[in-house]
Order: sequence, then structure tokens, then C-alpha cells
Amino acid sequence: MQVIKNGLVKGILWISLSLIFIFIAATSLLRIPAIQTELIQRITGPLSEKTGYEFEIGYINLNWLDVLKINDLKVTDTHDSTMVFIPEVKIDFSVSSILNKDHKHFDKIKISNTEFNMYKHIVNEPLNITRFIDTLKYLLKGDGNMVTTIGRIEIEDSQFYFKNFTTDVTYPGFDLNTFRILEMNGRLSDFSAHHDTIRLVLDDLSGLEEKTNLRIHQFRSNLTVHQQEMKFGNLDLKVGDSHIKDSIALTYSKMSNLSYFVDSVQLFIKLDNSTIISRDLAWFSKEFRGITDVYKISGIYKGGVKDFVIRNLDLTFGKKGRIRGFLSFSGLPDFEETFIAVRLNRSFVEFTDLEQYLGGKVLNTLTGIEQFSFSGNFTGFPNDFVAYGDFNTNIGHVITDINLKIKEDITEYVGKLTTQNFDIGVYSGMALLQTVDMRGVIRG
Repeated sequence: MQVIKNGLVKGILWISLSLIFIFIAATSLLRIPAIQTELIQRITGPLSEKTGYEFEIGYINLNWLDVLKINDLKVTDTHDSTMVFIPEVKIDFSVSSILNKDHKHFDKIKISNTEFNMYKHIVNEPLNITRFIDTLKYLLKGDGNMVTTIGRIEIEDSQFYFKNFTTDVTYPGFDLNTFRILEMNGRLSDFSAHHDTIRLVLDDLSGLEEKTNLRIHQFRSNLTVHQQEMKFGNLDLKVGDSHIKDSIALTYSKMSNLSYFVDSVQLFIKLDNSTIISRDLAWFSKEFRGITDVYKISGIYKGGVKDFVIRNLDLTFGKKGRIRGFLSFSGLPDFEETFIAVRLNRSFVEFTDLEQYLGGKVLNTLTGIEQFSFSGNFTGFPNDFVAYGDFNTNIGHVITDINLKIKEDITEYVGKLTTQNFDIGVYSGMALLQTVDMRGVIRG
């Protein structure tokens, strides 16, 4: 019996030492330049051939059969521009999970000092990354049943750059055609690729926009990407001093349509008690320059860039201002030719909150009116519309049903005007006049 035990121990010891020797030999062989070159070519060659993008790897190091380090990974797009450059990638995995033909799993991937470059090279071509993602999804799904998962992804001190080479248009604030996000740091988890769908959780992502110095403090979301939709669920985004919450979804007939955002992408945006600061908006729209305000907003945006509706709008601003209702726009970006439909209810405004938007001259024409609550409809074009409103002001009640036509040199109006207990004396500045009830037709 003792002989058997000794033999068994020796056998186990021999097998263990053999495995250690094989591992040392294998890892040593990986350090030989000729073998490294052959292995890298076997990896990058098929990837380049299948995607049409050139893959390059500088160095590979396998540590204890469960940690793979890759240095100087570079992906070049079809226009010979660097799309991705990663100085160092560290991949933690188990051999058994890699050998499973139905489910490839990686425990953790860490990248540092990475450059992501998204380019629009030619008008009739999609973004360089769009085709790459399409191809990547095809490769990851294998025969259609395989699932690829990654437990955790870490990004350190990286940057993202976008450039649209098809236009010379530039913007003074945030430039939609050229921008760079620096100091990107983040954690992602629960990545999965199955069939044509990619899912992951953005646990936290931060960065700094180079031109505006606008800080992305926090970007959290459950991201889903497939051939006809990109959805940011459970969105929690802190940019500058603004805080945007709930969800954003982009829908399209195919992913390449993202390159033609204005004409081919539909948006579904749901905001829940989000806070937007006017100085943050000023980087994106010049109309907010010089405005100092805080907006609390909830509502649902549905549509594209040219035609959209906003339902269940609840917007607060200033000290007491509140706008609630429905908005519809059709025909943008040509504002003069845009058909607008607005239905407001239970809304309230103090004139002091409007001064920085309308100017003192406009408000001075409405002498004595300090605040009003209102409901009403606005239908038509910016220069030719019908406005029905029911206003309760601090000096009386006013109901309007008026058609206005605004021309270059004159404004024409016709409609009905009703007042109830309206203090015409305060409004006109003539103390001898008092309250008046009136109903009539006005024209001018």
C-alpha cells in the first residue's frame, strides 16, 4: 500500500512539474521575436481581412495563462486614419471560459491612455466606427448562438475625438463637427454580445470637453445597441452644473443612418425632474448667452430634429415661472416655415422672470401687470398664427382669440378680446379710470 501511495505522489508531482515546465517553456517561447511576430500575424491577419480595418499589435505577454497583456494595439480605418490606439490592454480570463464554443467570457479588461477617433470622411459614407461595430457584432456572434461577455471594463486617462471632414462649418461654443473629450476615466460592467445586440452598464464615466472646458462629472446608464436602436436607460448624467435623468433612445432603420442624424434618426427622450443651467446651454445655443437661470424640466420628447412633439412638459424657471403642456414643431430648422402647435395649461409667469428674455421695453408696454396664470393654444407659423389665451393677472382677467400676421414693416391682428374686472386705470396709468368688463372685436 505504501508503495502505491509513493507512486501516486510521485506521479502527481511529475505531472505538476511537467505542467509548470510546459507553461514556462510556452511563455518563454512567446518572448522570442520570431514567434511573437508569427502569433501577432495570426491574430491581426484574419481580423484585418474580415473587418477591412488594419490591426497592428506591438507586443503580447501571457502571464500565468489567465492574464494577457497587449501593447500598442492600433486599428486603422479604411481611409488610413487611426481609429483606435491603445498603448496597453490587460485582459483577465479563465482558459475554460475561452474554450467554451457557446460562451466566451472575459473577467476584466483594462485599457489606459487610449485614443478613440471617430471620423466622418465622406458624405455618402457612414462614420468610421459604424461599419466597425457592425462587423464586430457579426464576429462576436459567431454562428449566431455564441454569447460573448465581459464582467468588467476599466478605462483610464483616455480621450475621444470626433471630426467631420465633410464640412467647413464651425460653431463658437461646443462644435458639433469637431470636439475632443479628454481625461476619460470610467468603469463599465456586464458587457454582452448576442446575435446583433450589445448590452453594457456604464457604472461611471467622466471626462472634459477640450474647447469649452465643460466637465462631464458623471455618466451612468444601461446601454443597449442593436441594428435599429441605441438606448441609454436609467440615465444619470451630470455635465457642468446640469443634471439630466431618465432615458434617451435613438431609433433608425440601420446603424449606418447615424451618419445622417438630422434626416434618418428618431429620438425618444424622457426627462424626470432634470436640472439644466443656462450657462451650460449657452455652449450649445447662443440664445442663452447672457441668460442667468435654472430650469427644472420633466417631459417626453418624441420625433426627429425637424419634426417632433413634447408631451407632459413641466418646466420651471426664474423664481416662480412654470410652463406646463404640449408642444409640436414641424419643418425645422427653417424656423420661419415651421408649423407650431402649443397647448399650455395651469402655467404661471412673473414678469420679473421674463425681463432677461424679452427685455425691459417689451414689459414696459404691459404697465401694471406683474404676474399672470394662463392656459391657451398657439397654432400656426411664427409670422402667421392664431393665439387663444385665458389669462388671470394681478389686475384682472383677459381672454384673447387673435390672429396675428407679422410682416417686415407692420404687424396685423384681428380677433376677439374679453376682459373681466380688468383695472384699465392701472394698465393705462390713468388713475381716473377703474375696472372694466368688456367684450369685442379688435383689428389693427
